[in-house]
Amino acid sequence: MSVTFCKGEESRRKVLDAAFALFTEQGYEKTTMRQIIQKSGVLNGSVYHAFGNKDGVFEVVFNRILDKAL
Repeated sequence: MSVTFCKGEESRRKVLDAAFALFTEQGYEKTTMRQIIQKSGVLNGSVYHAFGNKDGVFEVVFNRILDKAL
């Protein structure tokens, strides 16, 4: 797996797709930032810089789902 920076839309999508899959599979509480980072292949610092923390990732994932539903 290659590691990428989280500056572009592709990297952002990778993080959000990985987070969505993990949240769906094991729930919010059991999902860790380490798992999201590992599954996405995006650099640790880049993910934290772009989203702040797990709550920040979840908020964006939730808003994507809400936008699609509406």
